[in-house]
Amino acid sequence: PNVTLLRHGCIGTAPHVPSIAFTLRTLSVYRETHRPCPRFSAEAEIRALCYLNRIPYQAALANHFRITYDAYLSIRHEIQSRINNALGRSTPNWRALNSCPACEYRLENEPKLPFSKLVALDGNNSLRRIDPTAISDRTPLLDGRGPLTDYWIDSMTVDRFKDEVKKAKKPPEDAAAGADSHSICVERWRNAGPEERKRMWAMFAETGIFLGACRHGFVLFICDMIQSGELAKYPLALTSQLIDLFGSDIAIGYDIGCAFSST
Repeated sequence: PNVTLLRHGCIGTAPHVPSIAFTLRTLSVYRETHRPCPRFSAEAEIRALCYLNRIPYQAALANHFRITYDAYLSIRHEIQSRINNALGRSTPNWRALNSCPACEYRLENEPKLPFSKLVALDGNNSLRRIDPTAISDRTPLLDGRGPLTDYWIDSMTVDRFKDEVKKAKKPPEDAAAGADSHSICVERWRNAGPEERKRMWAMFAETGIFLGACRHGFVLFICDMIQSGELAKYPLALTSQLIDLFGSDIAIGYDIGCAFSST
């Protein structure tokens, strides 16, 4: 049945004998809307559709929409994977190495620049996600799915750098020598403060994202900030990935580079 529905531009909510279907146009519009506004939920989309079609809202419709939307994303991913294989774009890190033509396109006999690539790093905590176990006694629904793209650096890779700040700490210098024990950034910029200051509320499972982008705005890598603020392990993980991929002759801009350079 879904094959027939797809030929007519729809996806059913069940693999066999579906009773409800959504058009590909509706799913595509929701995807484009949800990308710049992740807070726009499936429930809000269904409420809007019910209002436009003058039908009463039912919570079950939102569940049906989520199921159909997951199937729609899986179909898109499978199609894109086949296209990438046909075009020879399925090799590891192909996207990061070729996403920005201005950075990666090289001319013959082109003079070598002081830095082969300029990258900016920063974090943002506007994508916080509440941990359901912190506000209720219900058992959380675990989502075992992983990202479908190579943008993301997984949490296990990030946690390899969680103790680098402690290892990099040096013993205090002799106060008689007039050495300043800390940078002014520690006082004026909260992201440069001690790691203990960056603990977020326990109610948040994810507190935001940390990403790196080239100077032309193409995102290279992203990682989740999990139950913490902007800890040093996030820029360290991205920096390690960037150096492994592009070499050590890249310049990285970071708003607390003065403190970060010591790790």
